[in-house]
Amino acid sequence: MFELRPYQLAALESLRRSLRQGHRRPILVSPTGSGKTLMAKGIIDGALAKGKRVLFLAPRRELVKQASGTLAHHGIWHTVLMAGEDCHAGEDVAVASWDTLRSWIKREKIHAPHADVVLVDEAHLSLAPTYRELLETHYADAVIIGLTATPARGDGKPLGSLYDDLVIAANVGELIDQKHLVPIRYFAPTKPDLEGLKVVQGDYEARGIASRFNVPQIVGDVVSHWWRLASDRQTVVFAATIAHAVHLRDKFVESGVSADVIHCKLSTDERDEVLRKVKTGETRVICNVDVLTFGWDQPSVSCAVIARPTKSLVRYFQTVGRVLRPAPGKENALVIDHGGVVDELGFVEEPVDWQLNGDERIQDRHRAKIGKSKEREPITCGNCRSVFAGSRKCPYCGHELPQKARELKAVDGELEEVKDKVPKWTREQKAQFHAELLQVARKRGYSDGWADHKYREKTGVWPRGFDKRRTATPTEGTLKYVRYLDIKAAKSRQARAKREARAAV
Repeated sequence: MFELRPYQLAALESLRRSLRQGHRRPILVSPTGSGKTLMAKGIIDGALAKGKRVLFLAPRRELVKQASGTLAHHGIWHTVLMAGEDCHAGEDVAVASWDTLRSWIKREKIHAPHADVVLVDEAHLSLAPTYRELLETHYADAVIIGLTATPARGDGKPLGSLYDDLVIAANVGELIDQKHLVPIRYFAPTKPDLEGLKVVQGDYEARGIASRFNVPQIVGDVVSHWWRLASDRQTVVFAATIAHAVHLRDKFVESGVSADVIHCKLSTDERDEVLRKVKTGETRVICNVDVLTFGWDQPSVSCAVIARPTKSLVRYFQTVGRVLRPAPGKENALVIDHGGVVDELGFVEEPVDWQLNGDERIQDRHRAKIGKSKEREPITCGNCRSVFAGSRKCPYCGHELPQKARELKAVDGELEEVKDKVPKWTREQKAQFHAELLQVARKRGYSDGWADHKYREKTGVWPRGFDKRRTATPTEGTLKYVRYLDIKAAKSRQARAKREARAAV
């Protein structure tokens, strides 16, 4: 019998609440491997029960096939709109390839299928002009629900020009704790020279990366460190250009490894054959250029080699997400970082403060956040090159890192909260704290959103999956925290009033 996990059920309930509040274009955010297609199936069930028609849009053949297979497995009749597939008009559910549907409509091969609800898979891509034109021309009156692990454009800019609400299902760290994703070990065996690399649209230019990274010594380092760290693992390698990927493939083959390459210039049949060999285990190392960054599901692959730098948090999270799905005998995932990405963007397990609006790129905001959190700042072990945080002692080889000298400065005292190390709380303790804040909010006549925001101020993450019907008598610790917030707000109002009074003089 089909059963959603608790965080999936909670996400669907949050999505319904968002729609009841009047949002027409919410975006459901959940990590790679968290079961977004199954959550989409739950959304489709609800729409069909109300007599609605549904269109599921995906940017790649593999994603169309995956969605169609899931729906077929659960007995949902549907048509598939994609080149090479039989199309059956009149079904209440259609699963379509973005490019095929757009092409067929443009050539008047078909009319745009009617839909009351449109599900947009890999929604971080949907602000591309051709995709957006399809949505706004043919589905302006439909409810549009985005699905993605990374709700930002590739350059880090937000998606608020198309979507109107964020619904967060879970983050990577939470799903690792719940054993729905595997733990991650990071290695940074080489420190790249990024000085002078050109940045275009928020990320390093591919040609510039290739000129720096597609050279014999660095390609050789990628292969030799893979043999040292991950020779017993199926691996996906992320390269900068096709020439770079081919060079890496050749070096792996020369070293005696069954390796292959996949890129956008291969035909559909060629790509299918390459992926078939990965699936059967015939290929141990697959090198790629932006083909396997999203929409690829192969749980047996447990190592990601980042052979290029990136400033894009979206690219980084999507890349690492490829190796986090559990599989029989898979205890963890390895990330071998030759691009300085972990040092630049931190750990994938760290919660991200996704936002829909504003001009700031998500990677800039996230870097500032992890930079302020010194206990989570990435540290590279000088002995084994593992990357970790939270300790001066390497958890893998035991090497003790020397303490850095610190300069102490005297500053004027200000009101400052001393925060508990919330990540050590159990989920029940977090739920209890949220329930106590709800009790305070309702006693004061505030909305439940007040409790959500105060919970986030304390913990750094939004409350997810908690029952908002639950309340609890606040403890002295919670009341002390609320009093602290009251004092902080009062001081802020006083300071603002003084500034306004000075400005009026």
